[in-house]
Amino acid sequence: MCTKLVNILADITGSFRVAISPLLFVFGVLGNLVAFILFFNNKPLTRYNLYPMILCIIQSIALLLNALLDDFFGRGLLFVSGGSFSIKVDAVSNAACQFFEFSEMWIGFVSAHIMLAFGVDRVLSITMPLRFQKTRFIQATLWVYATIMALGACVSAPLTAQYSLIVENEFLPKVCAINRERLNTNDYAVKVPVTILTFFIPSFLLVVINCILIVKILQLKRRRKLHFTPSFMAYAKTCRVTGKVVAEGKMELKRVFAYLNLALISFIFSLPLTVTLCIRSGLTLGDSLCEREPIAEMSRLFSSVKDIQYAIHGYTYIFFFPFFRKKFVRILRLVFCCKKIRD
Repeated sequence: MCTKLVNILADITGSFRVAISPLLFVFGVLGNLVAFILFFNNKPLTRYNLYPMILCIIQSIALLLNALLDDFFGRGLLFVSGGSFSIKVDAVSNAACQFFEFSEMWIGFVSAHIMLAFGVDRVLSITMPLRFQKTRFIQATLWVYATIMALGACVSAPLTAQYSLIVENEFLPKVCAINRERLNTNDYAVKVPVTILTFFIPSFLLVVINCILIVKILQLKRRRKLHFTPSFMAYAKTCRVTGKVVAEGKMELKRVFAYLNLALISFIFSLPLTVTLCIRSGLTLGDSLCEREPIAEMSRLFSSVKDIQYAIHGYTYIFFFPFFRKKFVRILRLVFCCKKIRD
């Protein structure tokens, strides 16, 4: 019974890596590229613009390494060829093995914690709008990015050092995996601290931040009802300064809603992998195969599925920002309809 379940999960995982992973790479990198260009050209430069830009870069690299090189070339081709062919770039040497493992862990950490910093920024912007105006603290934001990247390297490097090329089976003479000879415990027990720091804690804090933002939005809505009466709104339309303040307030709410949507997507696609890895770490060789193998296959499947969040990130802003939607449609027309873009 469990063998049948494991085979079904393995087939689903292999089919996903063959059919979906390369599409995620193409679709995601194109969307992230367009999003990066549009936010880069959207003046003035604001803190909010910086977050989508850095996320587009990090997540495009993640799609290249995970969805294309690892899932499709490394494992998907192996599945579709029946174990006779694959392109394992991480199996070229021990250095390549450790580089790709480090990159995957580092990117996951950086992406998750930049999303977390993004949320903190939104909370500060909505609770103290005068102090945290959109064009202030640009340099401080860049320092936050640098700190997150440095911490990601410190967290990922010790586990990366445990990886090397090992002989696993006849189909894959060399695979990049944790060297069991150096360990006295379950491979995945070693991964738990990194998994918790990379996925579990950021996911939990994202939920907390989202709850704070939702409460603040409800409070703002209540205040708007009390203060933004029909007579005030009519006056705002005739007063340039007041009208700009009202418009900026509406735009700030759109920024918050866009972030909430991104955070929800990140949470949905990260949580299954986090849970399965934590469960897998608690299993030992003393547990039955029917307990270990299904969880192992599920963790492999969710590892590939999590890349969906990186692929749809660049398209999320279409639903919240008119400038983004308008220019994005123009780019599509230029690409597919050969029409000139007129500003």
